[in-house]
Order: sequence, then C-alpha cells, then structure tokens
Amino acid sequence: MKSPLLFALFLAFGMTTAAHAQCRVGSGPEFGDGIPYCSDLQAQDDPVEPRSPQIDVAPLQLPSLWGAIAIDPQSAAGGVGVSSGMPSRRVAEITALRQCRETGGGPTCRVEVSYGNQCAALAWGDHYYHTAYGPSVDEASEIALRGCSRRTENCKIYYSNCT
Repeated sequence: MKSPLLFALFLAFGMTTAAHAQCRVGSGPEFGDGIPYCSDLQAQDDPVEPRSPQIDVAPLQLPSLWGAIAIDPQSAAGGVGVSSGMPSRRVAEITALRQCRETGGGPTCRVEVSYGNQCAALAWGDHYYHTAYGPSVDEASEIALRGCSRRTENCKIYYSNCT
C-alpha cells in the first residue's frame, strides 16, 4: 500500500515541478541581465492589440536645383548672364557664362555667385555691383544692396531669383 501512495505523491510533485520550469537565463528585462525571469503578464509598453508593421520611409529628397550669376566686370555694354533651375552647379555656371557673353560680355565674363536650393540677388549702382545669396529673395536682396551701397550710390536690385 505504501508503493501506490508514494508513486502518486511522486507523480504529483513531478508534475508541479514540470509546470513551473525555470525560464531561460537572460529572459528578464533588458534580455541578458543573467537573472531568470518569467511572467505571464504582458509588458506595460506592449499594446494589447498587435502593432502594425513599421515601414521605414526615407526622408523627402528635394531635387537639387542650381542657379548662377555671371558678370563681365570690364564690359561697358552689359555682360550679365543668369541661370536658374539647372540640374547641377556646372550646368548653371556654363549657362550663365554663355548668356554673359551673348549680352555684350567677353572673355572676362566670370561667375560671381552659384547657388543651390537657395536664392540670389544682384544689386547694381552707379559704379559698382554686388551679388549675394541667402534663404530668401528678401535676405539675398538686402545683403546685395548693403554690399553695393558700401562702394557706390543709387544701388538697385537688378536681378533676384530662387532655385
């Protein structure tokens, strides 16, 4: 009679031990702290409803557009070239230089300012000009007028644009 009773007790203790097996090491908070940790409770930061999969979205990339202002400082007949909305700095500068030569400039046409995804302005006075660039037409124009007015009188905005 002792045998069946001992067998029943052994079986009962064996089952409870199996039902409460130790969790794997490192399953606690921060996974890897070396402390066995088991919980039937859902973590507080886990929502009750399943999360929707997150999609990595690349930041919006605006196309890089360029502009340039070229001037021939030795030309009395004009010699100003501009470009805007060009796909590269090089194309913007070549376009402005070509236009500078076509409007009375010569071999001394040079790029005064190149700007990408910004604004630029050209102020012209009695005996001097000044170019500038900035985040807005107003700011670029203000800088150009200030620079021109330091060296000559009657400065006005001759050209302004944004890419």
